[in-house]
Amino acid sequence: MSWPYDQVKLDRVQALMAEEDLDALVVRAPDNVLYLTNFWGMKGYDAAVFPRDAPPVLITIEPSAEDAADTAWTTAVVLVPGYDPVDPRPPLARTLDAVLEAAKPYEKVGLELSRRLSARQHQREHSAPGLRVELDPASHQLSELLCNREAQPAARRLRALSAVEALE
Repeated sequence: MSWPYDQVKLDRVQALMAEEDLDALVVRAPDNVLYLTNFWGMKGYDAAVFPRDAPPVLITIEPSAEDAADTAWTTAVVLVPGYDPVDPRPPLARTLDAVLEAAKPYEKVGLELSRRLSARQHQREHSAPGLRVELDPASHQLSELLCNREAQPAARRLRALSAVEALE
């Protein structure tokens, strides 16, 4: 099911990004990808690069192409192979490659991190040659913004909640 494009919501996100001087956000949690792109992935190999001044980029696996075309607000969709005969890495590694490529134009990127991984650890463990991106942990800003969903229709919140509960 596709929800109407919500420019007001996306403007709120971009305004918060401007306050925090972020050029883009990178999110991977399914509820945040849904909130920013209207796409709910099927395997957890999804991410979104959400620039302050450009359309978002949705990154998902090839089997989700039809769902992304039917539901995502953005037309910028990067498909990565779920299985690649020449790349034995897991699909999430290919998702990360696509995220790094999509985030290259931006200097200050807010990165959604897990509670177990600090921004400094992430920079050390996942630095990419030639990529100069200032990582700024956006978890606090995202939590503040994404938890404030009064303007979001109740049906959408229930759908997202039901989907999250089904995964747990």
